[in-house]
Amino acid sequence: MHIVFLQYYRDTFLYNLVFSIFISIASNFFICFLTYGSLVSFIAYQYHKGNEYYFYHNYGYTKLELMIKTLVLNAIFTLILFLSIQCSKLMFII
Repeated sequence: MHIVFLQYYRDTFLYNLVFSIFISIASNFFICFLTYGSLVSFIAYQYHKGNEYYFYHNYGYTKLELMIKTLVLNAIFTLILFLSIQCSKLMFII
């Protein structure tokens, strides 16, 4: 992966993580992180750093491509986190 995309992912990840932790008090963290949190992070990024999409476009990334790659990485991150939590619960049961 290109370092430029990782910069975008880091910026949207921070918005997503903060929102998901805040909302997970009343809901499931994993579902929120994949759905609502991603949507809020894209909206927040557009609002606060919308002009930076030109920077990413100069490196060949479209807005849609950035969002899809971010959703895929969020899904992978959530799956790994969910499975590791489930495995750690199983270790304490046995």
